[in-house]
Amino acid sequence: MVQVGALISIIVFIIVLILIGYYYRHKKLPEEFFMAGRKSGMTRIAASIFTLFGAGEIVTLTAFAFLYGISGISLFIGIVAGFFTLVWLTKKIRKNSETYKPYTQVDYMKQFLGNKSEKMSIVLSLLAIFSLLTIQLIVGGLLIATLTGLSYIISVLIIGIVIAIYLTLGGFNSVLTTDVVQAVSMIILILFLLILYNPPGASLSEIVTAAQNIIPPIDFIVLLVLGFFAIIGGADVYQRIYAARSDKEAKKGLALAGVLFLIFGTLVIFLGLKIFSQFPQADPNNAFFVFLASGLSPVFLTLLSIFIVASIFSTADTELFLTSMLVGHGFFGKHKLTRGKSQVLIWIIIALSITVAMLTTALVDLYFALIFAFLIMGPVMLARLFGRGNDILGFIGMLAGLILAVILAAFNLLTGLYPLLMAVPPFLSFLVRAKSK
Repeated sequence: MVQVGALISIIVFIIVLILIGYYYRHKKLPEEFFMAGRKSGMTRIAASIFTLFGAGEIVTLTAFAFLYGISGISLFIGIVAGFFTLVWLTKKIRKNSETYKPYTQVDYMKQFLGNKSEKMSIVLSLLAIFSLLTIQLIVGGLLIATLTGLSYIISVLIIGIVIAIYLTLGGFNSVLTTDVVQAVSMIILILFLLILYNPPGASLSEIVTAAQNIIPPIDFIVLLVLGFFAIIGGADVYQRIYAARSDKEAKKGLALAGVLFLIFGTLVIFLGLKIFSQFPQADPNNAFFVFLASGLSPVFLTLLSIFIVASIFSTADTELFLTSMLVGHGFFGKHKLTRGKSQVLIWIIIALSITVAMLTTALVDLYFALIFAFLIMGPVMLARLFGRGNDILGFIGMLAGLILAVILAAFNLLTGLYPLLMAVPPFLSFLVRAKSK
């Protein structure tokens, strides 16, 4: 049965996003289309980084609340540490950027390490970003289907087509502007949801008591490390750093995004713990969907619909746009990547990701695949920012880390401290001094 109120709220939100893309349709120069003219201030930078927190993360963090309790927030402690490390290193990240015009850290690696490291970082970035895009489509399709009564296939198609339309029209300006709208919506609505949703046994003291002792100390450390390198290795974060109009604006945007991530992550964990208090026997991976199907009031359902749609599009548009850039970078080279080629790639990639979303719903596996890719790439980038490493060590370290990830997955060893092993080869870059460039 179709839920009219939820469907109408989603349609209105979608129309707003398409109109924003239409507004920026005249921005055709590569620097305008791909980087919004590198004129972004603190608000756009912070909002665009913060809204990398998407629907996939909301569902995954609900599962984290079931698996790890309150200590699941350790992932966000690591994320905040990553952001403030980048604040400290912003000047080095943006060094000579006005000369070689980087789009992401892939260009930084080519400039300051070499072609081999660049190619390997493109592979890892694509693995991570495409996984995140697919997660948003899967989760978005499931959530919209549950909220509105539409089929999963139709829901996924709506998400993919709408995003492709406004990205094709407005490019990165569409991403940044829609992210401000989505960020405000997400912050306001999570507070409303927490106030309105109060199942039995969900008082603060009861939640804390029930969820205190779930996570082993080792998992706390692993989540913290993974959160840190999810930021240090994230191509989407570096794109925003390079889109800032100055070092100062980039630093302020990163710092504000870190604070927002911690606050919002805590609130979502708390929402997950409330769901846990009502459905303690639910499968962690499906707990959020059990919550949606639990007979919520029409007002609550409408607010939840807007919140979820904002979180879906806020991340999916970034990852689709960035994936098209990375694929174009790999096939054509950055300087030959035009607006027209990127527009074609956007539609090809969204068609491919929709197909993958139809074939699998392995959310947790996909989520950790993207985090592990950043874990492998992050140490090489960090080493170069500290004046260490070279092209050969960077390439070998990232390749060895990827091979280790495959071996650990094959032997079902992606638990405990084992995932950290894949970061060991990339850390070898710290052993040699980088050449000055």
